Amino acid sequence: KQNWPPGGVGGTGTDNWIPRWNEGTALEDSIIYDSQSGVGIGTGATTDSDYKLTTSGGGIKAKGATADNTQFALYVENSASANLFAVKNDGNVGIGTTGPGTKLEVTSADATTAIRIGNTAVDGDPMVSWFLPGVIEWTAGMDDSDGDKFKIANSGALDMLTRLTIDSSGNIGIGTTGPGNVLSVELARGST
Repeated sequence: KQNWPPGGVGGTGTDNWIPRWNEGTALEDSIIYDSQSGVGIGTGATTDSDYKLTTSGGGIKAKGATADNTQFALYVENSASANLFAVKNDGNVGIGTTGPGTKLEVTSADATTAIRIGNTAVDGDPMVSWFLPGVIEWTAGMDDSDGDKFKIANSGALDMLTRLTIDSSGNIGIGTTGPGNVLSVELARGST
């Protein structure tokens, strides 16, 4: 029977800190803390008891074991083993589904499934954009700087090349951002 390394292992540690090798023959405290109810990485001697893993001072990188697109790079489920969030190795993200067929797929058994986009910034515009790089872009959302009107624009901003506007009264404007009637249509040459 032989000891490794020759001469034995030395070093000291602190309760609940996971040890690490230092210079090959000595042990010391690592950045991992085990509180018996959770693990902290870079958190100091405390962990949030509501979570099994808490990190501080950096992000978390999850990498799939293979390039197989049937496998997950990241998978999160609740205590009832229901899928909450999944990232497949192909980069597709699923919320409520383990088989997202597109870059983002949201699925729910609830009567109403919605995606909600909000903006709390002063003069912030919650919006969604669709684009073909270098070809065309469309944006739809609420223009906070123009009375919170709903707009569809042929650009990356709601106040540029606005094609359709709906104000808070329900008036619809095509070619105008200030509809004065239930339907106001303004042609490029200025006639209505």
